[in-house]
Amino acid sequence: PWCPSGVGSWGLLAVSAPRAGVGRALVEHCEEYIKIAMLDRIRIEYFFIAGLPSSESLRKWYEERLNYVCFKAPSTGRSYRGNEVRGEVEFRHCEKAVEIANDISDGATSEKVVFEARRKRMAKFLLAGTKSD
Repeated sequence: PWCPSGVGSWGLLAVSAPRAGVGRALVEHCEEYIKIAMLDRIRIEYFFIAGLPSSESLRKWYEERLNYVCFKAPSTGRSYRGNEVRGEVEFRHCEKAVEIANDISDGATSEKVVFEARRKRMAKFLLAGTKSD
């Protein structure tokens, strides 16, 4: 796995209509899920192609607007998924810290307390919006 224990992540995130708010809604949902699971960091990865306006917009969105910090950006040359491209390609690794401990008020962080808090948070999250009889 590319994330250490205790760090949340998600798979491919893609939208067909940029700037419609769908991507932000998806990221907010993923981030909330990771907070509920009581993971204190989130990691993402994405391809960046230098000189490509849509790629630069994506970098600015993740790293400037959503506050993900790039900690590694190895170059893959000018190949993107086996296709030759005009700009230099980077596979950017980013991370963001999140606040999670607001429902453990007594400062206890035993495994049992954390597990119980996670269980309660997940149940509430998963049952939100369901109809009760």
